[in-house]
Amino acid sequence: MKQLFAIAVLALAAVGLVGCPASTQQKVAQAAQTASIVVVNFQTAEIASYQQGLISPADHQFIEQELGSVAVAGKALDSCIATATNTTGDLACIQTATTAINTINNQGGLGIKSATAKQEFQAAMTAFNTSLATITALLGGAK
Repeated sequence: MKQLFAIAVLALAAVGLVGCPASTQQKVAQAAQTASIVVVNFQTAEIASYQQGLISPADHQFIEQELGSVAVAGKALDSCIATATNTTGDLACIQTATTAINTINNQGGLGIKSATAKQEFQAAMTAFNTSLATITALLGGAK
C-alpha cells in the first residue's frame, strides 16, 4: 500500500493546468509536490513509529486507511484538473480536494487514540491543505 500511496500523491506534482501561464503552472506544480512530500514523509515516519511500537496496531491500521483516502483524493484532484478547461474549473477541483482532506482530517481526529499520532496526522493534513490553499492563491482564487 505504501508504494501505491506514494505513486498516487506524487501524481499531484505532475498536474498540468490548462489555461495557466507557464510560470503559474510551475508554481502550482511545486505547491502540489510539497503537499505530496508532506504526506509521504508523514507516512514514512508513522510506519517507523509503528514498527518501533510507538503506535498501536489499531491506530496504524486506521492511519493507513485514512492515507489511502488521501491517495484517492489526490488521484481525483489530478484527474479533475487534467479535464478542467480553465482556472475556474481548476479552483473547483481544488475546493473538492480541500473538502475531502478536511473530512479525512476530522475522521483522523475521531479515530486515532494516540494523542501524539493524532496530532501528527492532523498536522500532516493541515500541511496538505495549506499546499492546496497555496495552489488556490496562485490561481487567483480566494485566499
